[in-house]
Amino acid sequence: MKPRAWILGGAALLAASILATLLVTRSGAAGSSSISASPGGWLAARTYWERRGRAVALLDRPLDDAGEGALVLTLPWQTIPMPAELDALKRRISSGGTVVFAYSGQSHPLDALLGEALGLVLVPATGEPPLNPWRWYRSASAEWRLTPDAAFGSGASAVVIGAPGEIPRPPPGARAIYRGGPKASPAIFVFSRGRGRVLVLPADALSNGRLGNPGNADLLESLGVALGPRIVIDEYHHGLVGSAAVPIDSSAPSLDVLLLELALLYLLVAWAVGRRFGPAWQEPPTITSSTTSFLLGLGALHRKLRHSAEAAVHLIGDSESFDPGI
Repeated sequence: MKPRAWILGGAALLAASILATLLVTRSGAAGSSSISASPGGWLAARTYWERRGRAVALLDRPLDDAGEGALVLTLPWQTIPMPAELDALKRRISSGGTVVFAYSGQSHPLDALLGEALGLVLVPATGEPPLNPWRWYRSASAEWRLTPDAAFGSGASAVVIGAPGEIPRPPPGARAIYRGGPKASPAIFVFSRGRGRVLVLPADALSNGRLGNPGNADLLESLGVALGPRIVIDEYHHGLVGSAAVPIDSSAPSLDVLLLELALLYLLVAWAVGRRFGPAWQEPPTITSSTTSFLLGLGALHRKLRHSAEAAVHLIGDSESFDPGI
């Protein structure tokens, strides 16, 4: 009975591990990248904007070299932004630029870092996740239906997204566009910063797997109109790096120098280990059970101690005492 219980328990644990892995990785490869065809990617949104006649550029260099146009930032990012990039982002907004902050809804440190640069604070969308496995599964796979804010009417269809774990808190003066969740929290809103503006929305709202819903497709069209004729989508922080963004003194030559130094160090160590550390070792005469070998060893010892002549005289005297006729 006990082995059967162990087998059932192991099978249940394995099934739970596989299920948890599938839920954690449901966003797919490359996250919300606009070159990703996974359910969480933005490839369909980018293709739609391009076919609607908008000039869509993929940013393959840091944010301080983003160029003209509305800048779209889809999270979560794969790389950490440099302080100079965050400063350039602030200057871009204060000088009249438009930035789209498409947050991931996960408890990701880069979401909080970028949100802080834009003047946003991420807060929990719901309470702590339940410990019961079945309730946790329902919580992890739950969805929000975002409805238009009352100030914008109720004619638009609902936007469907996966229930986020964190959402940005609207700053003072922000205009809520869509609300959702148990507390009817503003999930999509816009606010002004200097002479520019920031549009905030969940990245899942415009992902490949959600655009089949009419409300999400309407949001994609409305956002394209609001952003204007030129749109710049950041792909640099999703791993797309152009040749112009690679410095002349990049890490490749540095790696070559490091490998050369390691090879030289290996040769020096091999030479030092193979080199003799002192004079050659001389094996002492081996004394065996035979009398001849014993006497030869004893003679070598006397010669080494520099009294072999005196030892020879004593040896002859001792021999004569045993055999006077020698």
